[in-house]
Amino acid sequence: MDRRSMIVIMVMVVAPVMIAAQSVCPADDFMAEGKWVSGSELDESFPQFTSGNRFSWPDGSITWQRTAYHFQPRENWMNDGTNRLPWKMHVPELKTCISIDDSLQLLQSIPRVVVFDNKTRSHILQWPVEEVERLRLNSTEFNGIKLGPGSNYTLDIGTATDQLDISAEFEIDKEALEENEDEHVNYDCWGGVAERGSFGPFGLLVNTHPTLSELTPIYFHIAKGTGGHPRTFFCADKTRSSKASSVDKEVYGAEVPVLYHENLSMRLLIDHSVVESFAQGGRAVITVRIYPTEAIHEAARLFVFNYATDVSVVASLKIWKMKSLSFEDYKD
Repeated sequence: MDRRSMIVIMVMVVAPVMIAAQSVCPADDFMAEGKWVSGSELDESFPQFTSGNRFSWPDGSITWQRTAYHFQPRENWMNDGTNRLPWKMHVPELKTCISIDDSLQLLQSIPRVVVFDNKTRSHILQWPVEEVERLRLNSTEFNGIKLGPGSNYTLDIGTATDQLDISAEFEIDKEALEENEDEHVNYDCWGGVAERGSFGPFGLLVNTHPTLSELTPIYFHIAKGTGGHPRTFFCADKTRSSKASSVDKEVYGAEVPVLYHENLSMRLLIDHSVVESFAQGGRAVITVRIYPTEAIHEAARLFVFNYATDVSVVASLKIWKMKSLSFEDYKD
């Protein structure tokens, strides 16, 4: 196995560091028909996100259900047919640990390449493996969408928003950023998208109902730190992602470096209930799982928004719909 593959494997297990589980349910690999396979999910509370075959623990005490999350990998990837890249799962967030017979939550992310950031000289970059791009279908582009303070714009890509690869870039008036003051000196994402400031939040509303009854913002927020220097935060807000009461509704985020000549950019991989977000070429990464009850399938929409109070934002996006993979269970 080459060195790059080794780095991918080692980092993938700990990559979603912004995911802080509220509780950890029992989870492990399991035996099915004499072979060890990765445990996936049994979630009868949200059947719209479950599919696949059921397997039993060797002694018959536990029933599991395999789910393939469409373009999410099942167990591992092959790199040009030579290097197998095993990919373990991490535990999504639950308010309580439901009975193991009712729900065993595990999440499998897209494998990522990890490289040193030669621009900042202080960060590593995480980015989806290039094989994901082979699943892209038709694309739609939106260029130069001007968003005034407190506005949003519906991105008309049809009703099929379940499987998307989104590349988005945001341009903000740098002169206004330098001249205006901002009251959010100690901003840290945790107020969510409802915490409006002079320079944010702005970004995308994914898995969003047309009435905004359910929505999941993935966004930037710029705040002036001590001394008036701008600090950029990349955040994911789940507080209104679902009307269900039994799921996590936290806000996740981190500060992300942005060089002076750079526009703000993000890439999103949306696969039904799984949203993987990459900011500034992978300097910050957030993986979340959401459980909408209304904003699903044909009722899910995609918006771009600017809820800053003072500045306008210009957004440009390219959105690919993604095809599903076909899986066959291994048989001797």
